[in-house]
Formats: sequence, structure tokens, C-alpha cells
Amino acid sequence: IKFYRAQAEVLKADEQGMSCQLLAIATGTFGADGMLIAPDALPEVTDVEAPYVARYRNVFGPDALKGMKIGVTAPGSSTHLFLRHLLSSVGLSDEDVAVIGVGTGATAVAGVRGGELDAIVNVEPAIAAMERAGHIVVVAETLSVKGSNAIYGATLPSGCLYTRRDFILKNPQTVQALANAMVKALAWISKASAQQIIDTVPPEYIMGDKALYLAALERSRQSFSLDGLISPKGAEALYQVLRRFDENVKASAAIKVADSYDNRFAQRAAAKR
Repeated sequence: IKFYRAQAEVLKADEQGMSCQLLAIATGTFGADGMLIAPDALPEVTDVEAPYVARYRNVFGPDALKGMKIGVTAPGSSTHLFLRHLLSSVGLSDEDVAVIGVGTGATAVAGVRGGELDAIVNVEPAIAAMERAGHIVVVAETLSVKGSNAIYGATLPSGCLYTRRDFILKNPQTVQALANAMVKALAWISKASAQQIIDTVPPEYIMGDKALYLAALERSRQSFSLDGLISPKGAEALYQVLRRFDENVKASAAIKVADSYDNRFAQRAAAKR
């Protein structure tokens, strides 16, 4: 068994110091059976995970990222937003690094494999391909609920159907039909096997490696919505990120987050199933 403190692991020197300590036990503490007569209350549990993780995140300091060439799918994309958010957490901006659009899939993999990038923010299955080849080590992710909560404080809405309000008002049946298809697809994905899903995917998405795509799919499935609904908490968290980095959002002081999405179509689609 290995023991850890929040600051680091317990070393041999620490163990030697502990073994040299004298322990005085008051009479009447233990009974004849060797059990405590009146055990003290257990100490309050403290958070050791946060300082332990921070120790490794801060080991090089924020300046270690300065000047790095970091790939994103495209400037202004969600991966670029993710990068800007991470950089700001250590007091940097994307002006302190070189942001390079590398796309997804094979082009992203080639950029890392060729040594053109120092780091990359990308999506599956490119991440799985680079990880399997030993080109990268994932240090931050938002696929899992835990990862998203650690970075954004919530799970953010991502891929969705979006259009103008006037189109929705003029074409409610079309919008409802699209929502029906999305909710039905999400319900099918939640129950289908990985192989069944792969059988429906266009070959070019698989990048010539079904095993790789299968691994990426299994890791990504946890991020898929089960009902197609956007949560108020997730929408608010996304707005807080956008208002820091998106110039259009910054310039607008009258955005009502609740008016930026409409769950009614997804709710009707679920009711029809």
C-alpha cells in the first residue's frame, strides 16, 4: 500500500520520521479486549484531489506554454474556444501561442506526426489515433461529465440543430420533423451496439481503421444526449465562456440565455415515441 499526502507521496524519510515518534496513550483508553472504550469521532474528510491535481498541472508553470504551436480544428471553432478557456485559466491568451487550424481526421494526425505542432485540441477519432500511436497524451477532456465539470463547471450543449427564429415561426412542421429525427437517432444510439452504429457510418469517417473508430466511439458515447434537451445550467455555463471570448457576445449586453434555445420541439418528439 502506498500513501499520499496532498503535496506528494509519503517518502521513506517521512516513514522513518514517523517511526521515531513516541506515542503516549492515556490509561483507560482501551478495554481488556484491546478495543477503544470511547472512540473519538472520525476527522472531517478534506479535499485532497484538488491540490494533488493542481500540483501536476502547475509543475511547469504557465510560461511553459508560451510560444507553443497548438493545433485546433479551425480558428473560431469550439476547439479554439476550449483552448482559449484553458489558456485563460493560467493567465495566458491565444496571443501567447501560435494557433494553427489543422482540421480533423487525417490532416490533424499528420500535423502531429510530422512534428509541426507542440500540442493539439481536436476531436475523435483523431485523438484516439494519435493516442494509440504514442504521439500524444491527453491531459484535459470534456467528453466525460467529470472532465466537462472540471473545465467548464457543467456539461455544455454542443452539436445541435440551430436556425433563425423567423424560420422556426414560418416552418414549425419542418423544424419538428428534424427534431423528431434527432431525438429518434439519439434514442437508437443509446441502445444500439457499437458495431451497429459503425455499420451506418460513411466509410470515410472510419479513416480506414474500424478498430480505431470503435475505440473512439466507445469513449465518445458518454457525451451523447439521451433526450436531445439543452439544460439551463449547461446553456448558462456556455454563455459565461462565450461572453469572455466571443466578440459578438461581448458586444451584446441584452442576451437572455433562456431565449437562445427552445426545448419544446425535442419534448414533443419524446412525447411521440
